[in-house]
This record gives sequence, structure tokens and C-alpha cells, in this order.
Amino acid sequence: MASKLNSKTDVILLLYNFTVIVVACAVLIVGFAKLWKWLTTRADMFDRIVIGVAYGLIEKLDLTIIRTRMRSRPRTLSNFVDGYRNIGYVLMELDKPRNQAYEEAAKQVFLSSSPKQGSNTVTWLDIGTGPRMFLSQMLLKNPTTKHVHAVEANTNSYEQATNLQQATAILKEKITLHQGFSSSIDWGKCDSAPTAIIHDVLGTISTDEGCLKILRETMATFKNVSLCIPHEFGTLCIPVSRPKVGLLSSIFSRLFGGTPNISDGIGVQLLFNPPKKVTLCTSAQFVERFESTNIPADDLLSKTIQFTAENIHETEFAGFYLAAYVLTAKNLEDGKGIINGFTQNTNWGVKYVSLVDNSNKIKVKKGDKIELCFETDLTHGFPIYRFKASVNDIHLPVLEI
Repeated sequence: MASKLNSKTDVILLLYNFTVIVVACAVLIVGFAKLWKWLTTRADMFDRIVIGVAYGLIEKLDLTIIRTRMRSRPRTLSNFVDGYRNIGYVLMELDKPRNQAYEEAAKQVFLSSSPKQGSNTVTWLDIGTGPRMFLSQMLLKNPTTKHVHAVEANTNSYEQATNLQQATAILKEKITLHQGFSSSIDWGKCDSAPTAIIHDVLGTISTDEGCLKILRETMATFKNVSLCIPHEFGTLCIPVSRPKVGLLSSIFSRLFGGTPNISDGIGVQLLFNPPKKVTLCTSAQFVERFESTNIPADDLLSKTIQFTAENIHETEFAGFYLAAYVLTAKNLEDGKGIINGFTQNTNWGVKYVSLVDNSNKIKVKKGDKIELCFETDLTHGFPIYRFKASVNDIHLPVLEI
């Protein structure tokens, strides 16, 4: 009799425990589903969590985050601007090296102003202000700032910026929002024309967001502008062998919406914190470099650079890494105003330009010569790039993106 009671008790306990586990799992699933729905309906918060985690993992675990291969690029500036998404702005706003360099430049404007100028003397033009007017709000912390004309061509971003401005008294007073491109706005109707410019219309290849055309037209409109943040921008280049990543980088790349492996084919792929041991030289070189207030008038630009392979045993040449370089203020060349995409983890990442597929191997050793002719074609407004490379006078097929 006692054994039967014990058996019944065991069954009841088993059913009870099973029920508790099922209910707990159901609660967790429902809770997670609600949390996921809550986060995804608040795109900005969700993006900030994801990007913040990604930056942290890259820094703490030295991970490489691999994005999918670039299939095609926009062919007009309007197409590029219309395609810009919130996550791109979040990447910029959480980019510590970028923000610190821009803040140092803004601080330098204040420190270099003469006492006679006093406060409220500089009227700024913020090109591509974004939904939260990040750079405009940064400028308002500077006592020399009189007013900011913030320009945004992306309709969705402009609407978000308008809502933010209307909800904040200081932004309503100090910022005038303009929808469109800076060159198409009737500045004659404005009370005070800009005397200084700030922008971040820069890409991993520094000019691939159309900044040359934008700045050229803007400078033609404002003849009295002598101050611009950033002062200088460019693109650094270094030859590489074929990069590979570890298992952890592959897993997190997939989790963050990328691809688990770096492509073996010819093309362009964006990498955050790329493998550094594959570089074939110790120093990068510029394939393009410009001052914001002195943009060339030519629509066809070309730069040829030469490298000598250093400190390597025999390996294979695969292509080049390209990274953004920004000097936010002329007198900040000591490092505080420099953003270097090779030495810092930034929102631009590094572009891996593969010029040799895995079936065609080009051996290189110490002392071998690698040459790249980098062409920028602005004849259609938005830049087209051509990579013409050779290794020991062996010419590779031209890649156009």
C-alpha cells in the first residue's frame, strides 16, 4: 500500500515539475517575443543596442565583423541619399574616434577666436545633419556659435530632425532646418549666410558619398567661407594577401547580419577591424587627399602609388585595404584631430578590394613591386572608381565599382 502511495506521489511530483517547466518556458518565450517586438518597433533603440554591442565586441575580443559583398553602388547622389538608413547615423553617433576628433576641432575654433570676436559670432552650415542633428548640437556647445543652418536631403531624416527641433527650445532658437541639397537652397532669403561649414559626407573611400560634388558646389555658393570641419580628408591604401577570420568572428558576423567568411572572389567587401597580419607593407599611402575648402574642378582624377613588399616570406597578393583618413582641424595634426581607419575602429570600417580570385594565385616576396592606379570618375556626378593594379609588371584586370 505504501509503495503504491509513493508511486502516485512520484507521478504527481513529476507532472508538477513538468508543468512548472512548461509554464516557465512559455512565460520566457512570450516575454522574449514581447521584448523583441518592443525593440524592433523602436528602431533607433534597437540599432543603438546592436551597434553598441558590436563596437564593444570588436574592441574587447578583437573580432572582425564581415559585411556582405558590395553588389552595386548608387549612380546618383539622390539615390544614395534616399537609401540612407537610421543604422548608418547610429554607427556615426556611437563612433568614439570620430566624435572626439570633431569635438576637438570645434573646441579649437573657440580657443583660436580672438577676444574681440566674443560669443555668438560664427554662423555654421551643417551639410547632411541627420535625424538627430548630431554635429549641429555639438556646435551649440561652442560659445562662438551664433546660428546653425542644418541641411538634410533625406526626407525621413529631415522629418525626424524637424520633430526634434520643434520639441527643443534651444534647437528652435539656434538652428534653421533646410530640406534638400545645400547648393539648391535660396540662401538670399536667410538672415545670415554661413561663414563656416561642418560636414561628415564621407565614406570608407572618403569621396564615395559624393562629397567632392557637394563641397565644390557649396564653396561656389559661399565665397566667404574659410573655415571647414573637417579641414582635410582622404583615403589610405595598403596591399594585402588574402585575409581569413576565426570561428568567433564568423559567428558574430552572421549574427550582425553579415556573412561568415571573406569572399574569395573579385570584388569589394566591407570589414570592421580587418585582419592586420595580411598587410604586405608597413605603411599605407594616400590614393586621394583633399582640403574641404580647395576641391579640384576636374571630373577625372587619377593617382598612381607604388609599394615594395616588406618583411614577408613568399605569400600571395590578393588586393588592397582602403580606409578613411580625416583631419578635422589644421592645427590638430598631433593626433587629437586625426581619424585613421586603419589604426582606429570607426563607423567607416575598411574596404577589402579583391583583385585576384582564389583560382589565380600571384606569388609575392620581399622586395617585389606592387603598383596601383586609382581613378575617380565624376563625369556622372556620383563617383565611379577604377582600380588598375600590377605586381612585378604583371597587369591585373581592371576593377570598376
